[in-house]
Amino acid sequence: MFRFVFILIVALSVNSFAENLESTSLPKEEIKPTPFELPSWFKQSFLDLPAEIKEATHNKKKVLIFAHQENCPFTAKFIETTFKDENIKEFLLKHFDIIDLDVNGEREVVASNHQKLKEKEYARRIKIFSTPTLLFFNKEGVIIKRYSGYYPPETFLTILQTVLTL
Repeated sequence: MFRFVFILIVALSVNSFAENLESTSLPKEEIKPTPFELPSWFKQSFLDLPAEIKEATHNKKKVLIFAHQENCPFTAKFIETTFKDENIKEFLLKHFDIIDLDVNGEREVVASNHQKLKEKEYARRIKIFSTPTLLFFNKEGVIIKRYSGYYPPETFLTILQTVLTL
């Protein structure tokens, strides 16, 4: 009898969990592969992070790496809404050098420790598990803040203002 009650409770719990999970998920039409094009105003980079950080510091800016992967719907939304906001674009160009990193890419990255890795190896090394991921570096080449996922313009502007104080 105890075994039957236990199995019944587990079955009901799993069913309840599945229903709850389904009700809090994004609609399936919003989670489909979505092609995107990176903004033309991102910095053209050879992905030599020590050199990029040195140059940004000289220009009184911080480095922001925008890590993405092909067809990511959340990356596409970030690009199509947040990066198209003129206030965001203006703020970023004034205070940051924005560099893209394809988490499945083959380009060579020179890491802060001068080690050379492919983009995908670097992404794994710094534990990027979702896209988009935003990495902010200090002048010593240390990641000082990391954010993952989509942020609307108002929230993203607050993030950028906070990072400038670090």
